[in-house]
Amino acid sequence: MAALYNHNISDGIVAFRRSAKRFARRAALLCFGLFCLASTGTHVMGQSVNARLDREAYEAGDEIRLTLSVDMVQQATVLWPALNAPLPGMELLNDQTDSLDGQLVRRLSYLQFDTGSYLLPSLPIGLLQGKDTNHLATAELAFSVGLVPVDTADALRPIIERREVDYKPIPWLLYGFLVLLLLSIGGYLFYRFYWSKRPKPVRGLPVRPEPVVPIDEHALQRLQDLEARRLWQQEQIKPYYSELTDIIREYIERRFGEPALESTTAEIMQRLQPHGLSPESMQALGAMLRLADTVKFAKARPLPDQHQRALRDAVSFVEANRPLAAASAGPSPETKTPAEP
Repeated sequence: MAALYNHNISDGIVAFRRSAKRFARRAALLCFGLFCLASTGTHVMGQSVNARLDREAYEAGDEIRLTLSVDMVQQATVLWPALNAPLPGMELLNDQTDSLDGQLVRRLSYLQFDTGSYLLPSLPIGLLQGKDTNHLATAELAFSVGLVPVDTADALRPIIERREVDYKPIPWLLYGFLVLLLLSIGGYLFYRFYWSKRPKPVRGLPVRPEPVVPIDEHALQRLQDLEARRLWQQEQIKPYYSELTDIIREYIERRFGEPALESTTAEIMQRLQPHGLSPESMQALGAMLRLADTVKFAKARPLPDQHQRALRDAVSFVEANRPLAAASAGPSPETKTPAEP
């Protein structure tokens, strides 16, 4: 019996210890939850917004100053409402936001010209922190707009009386006539003693205008001068081809009216197609221009017979595409086609 009694006492002590441990764990969890809730509640309750006007009574046209302040929360974004016209007829004049003493302050100025009593509604302001948004609102503000006071004690002033102006037109006309007479005398004396005694330019024989050289003769003369300078024989190959293509490009511009000086070889060949040139002329022109491109841009060094053939192709192109008047008259006796050496 004693053993049974001792066994029951031991089991009771063990069960009591287990219950005490579970109670202690639950109490600790409850305290921790209350602490977190209290911290969160204090943080949310600490947020506040405030709105105020600089005064309650205004005159029409006065500046109405509204100040909104929001307690700053770390890593929080303030969601402002639309503040352009909180009331009908109000015009936004100025809007400025500052940070001052842990608060975000927004100062707004409005104009209101309509008289009466107004109630500025509550403005909703949100605070976004992470994924949580705390919605706050300002208090309603009442104000009035009145007319500009008029001092009725001051008597009305009469209109300024009319004054007569002593105006005599005859002296002014006399003064104007005298000024005109003096200017005429001065002009005559200036012409008489200075302008008439200037050395007059000597008229010589009329200058005859220089005869206009036809464009084909001009191009052929330049090609002949280019050959006489013997540039490629002096290893000046690139200058030789640059001047050769400039002569032909200028001739194409003057003869066909196409912008050849600033165009590529492919563009020139395409623009000359509507002019109905012969296949031989187009082939000679294309061969000469493509050979010149390889020299100027690829640093190629053609053979001597290729230099001569390029010059012959240029001459052939000019002679084959003379203007109608020059073609009917035949080749000029002074123009010599570069001979093949």
